[in-house]
Amino acid sequence: MSLMGIDIGTTGCKAAVFDSVGTVIASDYCEYDVIRRLPGQAELDSSDVWNKVGQVISSCAGQAGTDRIEALSAASMGEALVPVDSHGRICGNSILGTDTRGTKYLDQLIALIPSEEIYRITGQPAGTGYSLPNLCRIKAEEPELYQHAFKFLPWSDFVTFMLTGKMSANYSLACRTLLFDRKGHCWSRKIADAMEFDLEKLPDLMPSGQSLGSISGTMSREFGLPADVQVVTGTHDQCAAALGAGVSKAGTAMLGLGTYACMVMVHDQPEANSPFVRLGVNIENHAIAAQYVSFIYHGSGGALIKWLRDEMFRELQGDNAYPRMFAELSQAKDVPVVLPYFAETGPLDYAAGGRGAICGLSFSHSRADILNAALQGIIFYFKDALDQLRFGGSPVRSIHVSGGGAESEAWRQMIADILDIPVIKPQVKECGALGAAIVAGVGTGRCKSFDEAIAGLVKIENEFQPQHEHKKQYAAAFKHYSSLKTALSTCKI
Repeated sequence: MSLMGIDIGTTGCKAAVFDSVGTVIASDYCEYDVIRRLPGQAELDSSDVWNKVGQVISSCAGQAGTDRIEALSAASMGEALVPVDSHGRICGNSILGTDTRGTKYLDQLIALIPSEEIYRITGQPAGTGYSLPNLCRIKAEEPELYQHAFKFLPWSDFVTFMLTGKMSANYSLACRTLLFDRKGHCWSRKIADAMEFDLEKLPDLMPSGQSLGSISGTMSREFGLPADVQVVTGTHDQCAAALGAGVSKAGTAMLGLGTYACMVMVHDQPEANSPFVRLGVNIENHAIAAQYVSFIYHGSGGALIKWLRDEMFRELQGDNAYPRMFAELSQAKDVPVVLPYFAETGPLDYAAGGRGAICGLSFSHSRADILNAALQGIIFYFKDALDQLRFGGSPVRSIHVSGGGAESEAWRQMIADILDIPVIKPQVKECGALGAAIVAGVGTGRCKSFDEAIAGLVKIENEFQPQHEHKKQYAAAFKHYSSLKTALSTCKI
């Protein structure tokens, strides 16, 4: 048995094929550019992305050779939708969640339906990052595109449509539109009517992990895939990455240490009195039925480490630049305080960015001290939320890490010590693609359950336990971090 997972992100797409024990037997990656020609614009050329997705599928099918691919599924970024006409042809660009041109339409929605009611219906804090504000902008400012578009499809579901001819939207990506009624598992007529948006322009809804049948003959021949390969409804890339990292049970979380630092927490508590709702974080349907994911994130993860590399470790170049940076951590002594507000943040404070701080510096500090403080600050951001969840009766008991930052053993140990939670590192780096492959395996019955699929396909590299002798040190550092955060929150800078 082999399974293909496709992972479509903001700047590139990957496909990978995994054998029955989770070994990668084929993989490929293609990049594409974000269009930013206008103020606030962030779009993808939909045709270019689809061509690149086709390239990685074809490449993996060729690499897999005689190792027969039985099923596939796709995971993708949230918010971005592909407009297609009545013939199923792409008819416009895909608007990313970072596109801010729809902000005024969100303001209009909140004026008509209070934020609290939007959250009750959708499980999402009302924000410009979701699809609806830009759908409304397209309707008002690009009426020809709006009229020409028959459906707007999430990327994961667009790929399955192209492969099978069947249109749908999976629950997890529907959550990212701000139009999904979470409890009713349907599009929200109340929100759509308030904004005069035509719900006929959205596809029917389906859970993740549902078989859509075999690939079409045309697509089978074009991509070199077996004629009987099964196509399964996909999921949000964050849900897939969590599965690929081995996170499937309530009380576990995945911490992605890429450009953004994002924690995906799995739980089964969507009710109004749950600590997740009290914190006001998103409540999104997971790929696993009756489970949910909630996110804590900020934009100063890997982006902050890259900035430090470029500005303070300039002589370090090449593939080993980051390992050489992290090797200097052993020289860190007197650590200052870093607030990771260099870029925008999500819950719990939704800061706009541009308020990053490095404080408590003296002439005795080294760049290793600043790097150490930055790594601490990135993780202190998550400690706030996890402490509140713990006190609310919903502790996170283990964290699986992924992304480039997860390659540092020193940082993994620091995370375990600061959060007082075991940190687990999976072997595979293609967590998103593996998660999509897991969805494919479960959706076609190749795997009896998600637990079975994860047990068979996800291999653990190592685990770091909290070292309690560091607890006092990090508690003091976190106290300084919290005091500085409070002080700077009142400053007009």
